Amino acid sequence: MGAATGYDLTRPVASFALPAELAEISGLAAVDAHTVACVEDETGTLFFVDVTSGAVTQRLSFGKDGDYEGLARLDDAFWVLRSDGRLLELRREGERMKRSRRLDLELAHEEVEGLEAAADGRALLVAPKSAPHDKGARDVRRVYRLDPAAAEPVPTVLFETTTGRIAADLGGLGLHAHPDVRFSSIAEQPGTGRYFALSGPDRALLVFTADGTVCGAWFFPRQDLPQPEGLTFLPSGDLVITSEADRGPARLVVYRRVSD
Repeated sequence: MGAATGYDLTRPVASFALPAELAEISGLAAVDAHTVACVEDETGTLFFVDVTSGAVTQRLSFGKDGDYEGLARLDDAFWVLRSDGRLLELRREGERMKRSRRLDLELAHEEVEGLEAAADGRALLVAPKSAPHDKGARDVRRVYRLDPAAAEPVPTVLFETTTGRIAADLGGLGLHAHPDVRFSSIAEQPGTGRYFALSGPDRALLVFTADGTVCGAWFFPRQDLPQPEGLTFLPSGDLVITSEADRGPARLVVYRRVSD
């Protein structure tokens, strides 16, 4: 069930079962035309996966075990996001990734999972999974922008919406759904100014305009992607989505862009 995403999400151009070590795959970032990097929830390791074969081509350790949820590539550095809002900047040093900086995001959210580089290459996008702490804002959903090169990096709200507004936007697209909306991933589609976000528990892909309006959406059948957690765009514009394991292996799926 879906509308207006710009991708044919019924027919992936590639689909692979991932090895058991990636059963808890979470963050995802494009490296080049045929490679993505990813992290999983438990180990401090950066995995590189070939999207034409599904094979893990390299493993680079970066630290202790932890609840790692988001991953972004900005210039020659990788940024890893822990669920508690801690950001780690990683740079390659031989056969491992060395931590060069740590930032602790001061956000009014219990869990933070979505992370990706902005399309302009100058900032990070951060999407909390949980609602704000304020009881009066439990239906609010936010996406933040963070400039890590600033003297004092502070997240600012990129756009804000509510679960009620999202349901109304979906109704305008002919989709009568009321997702809970718990962001597990966020990415800006190059050249369009649209933001693609995954809500893992809803198995939903939501496409937002810059003002937080839902302009496209797709709800994946459980048998296709039981728990979608990561997404990124390849240089070609193709969309890569990963799903955690659930009654089967984790999966990596590639979808071709068919329209703007």
